[in-house]
Amino acid sequence: MIGEFKRGKPWNTNLFNSKGKKVGVWIKGKRKIQSKLEEISDSTVLYRSRKGGWTIEKNKNSDRVYKGQIKNGLPHGKGETIVWKNRLKMIGEFKRGKPWNTNLFNSKGKKVGVWLNGVKQ
Repeated sequence: MIGEFKRGKPWNTNLFNSKGKKVGVWIKGKRKIQSKLEEISDSTVLYRSRKGGWTIEKNKNSDRVYKGQIKNGLPHGKGETIVWKNRLKMIGEFKRGKPWNTNLFNSKGKKVGVWLNGVKQ
């Protein structure tokens, strides 16, 4: 991200993906989408609201974070998600925003769940 920040937040800035392509812009603190989310690099971070839905901006309703590949604005491909409240961590493959082939770990690193082909085992 390159540009001007105000009170620690993007003001007049540009966001670039790992290939140098501009994928977003903030004008006077308001985000303007430059391209589709699926064009952002593999290291994309998304936040999910308690009410559902994924966004690239963290807000007071965010209950988890996802880091990994995305498609059409959803977790899709290899990645991991962390639920902040109970520190559960899910690692593996996601499809259309849902766990596909993943392992779920508790805060101590113990495996407590498995999803295979989108079905909890």
